[in-house]
Amino acid sequence: MGCGAANGCAVTGALTTNSTGAISGTGVLAAGTLTGTSLTSFGLTGNNTIGTLGDITVTTGDFVLANNGAMTVAGRVRVVAGGSSIRLTDATGIALGAA
Repeated sequence: MGCGAANGCAVTGALTTNSTGAISGTGVLAAGTLTGTSLTSFGLTGNNTIGTLGDITVTTGDFVLANNGAMTVAGRVRVVAGGSSIRLTDATGIALGAA
């Protein structure tokens, strides 16, 4: 299986995503740690399993992450443009750690 927006991807350890455009996906993304940057929106709305959310920066647009497993927010998650939002949903709970 190749990694793609619809069919998903499994990564052992950390995954860093950097894009000059949007980052989006509806498939399942599994990773120990997720970090990244996007110049526009960053949305992963599938049945993801991310253990730790590290540093995320979105210059314009929203950051949306749906997760299905325990997740710790250990990094700095920010959207730079005014009027943008950060939305995290998790089926089992989100722990906030020190940044």
